Amino acid sequence: MQKKILLQLLPSCQNNDKSGYYYTKYLEVVELLGTPNLKETVKKEIENRIDFFRSDRSEFVDIERVLRTLSKIGNSEDEDWLLNLLDQKPYLYSISLCRAIECLGIFGTEKSILFIKKCYSLRVEDNFVQSICIKSYESINMRQGQYREITHEDLLLT
Repeated sequence: MQKKILLQLLPSCQNNDKSGYYYTKYLEVVELLGTPNLKETVKKEIENRIDFFRSDRSEFVDIERVLRTLSKIGNSEDEDWLLNLLDQKPYLYSISLCRAIECLGIFGTEKSILFIKKCYSLRVEDNFVQSICIKSYESINMRQGQYREITHEDLLLT
């Protein structure tokens, strides 16, 4: 019942909330419940926000906040979806891209390494992106039992 109510609240939060306060509260509740239905709603919201951002870059679109929710409720089943989305729609500002890379660091596997290396190599001037690439790469390696310091050379595409 609560999940059904939350799914009905999303359009209202988006349309009538100029400050973003209620939308943020909505996402916090989604993070607490974290059910599969709500996760699918979050993924659809990420897709919609990226599409809107692509069509109108003059308006700020908070993609990062929804990706933060995915980082809390996502799991390895979401890795392919996120990699596919980022491959098809690579139009993200640095902060949103960092949050997406962080998601991969949290629930990604070896499959995410190539994308992380691409981001690291393409955003050489962006220390923020490079730092999160290193952290995510380390997280994936640690989950695979590889404990070592990551260097600049590890992340460069060869």
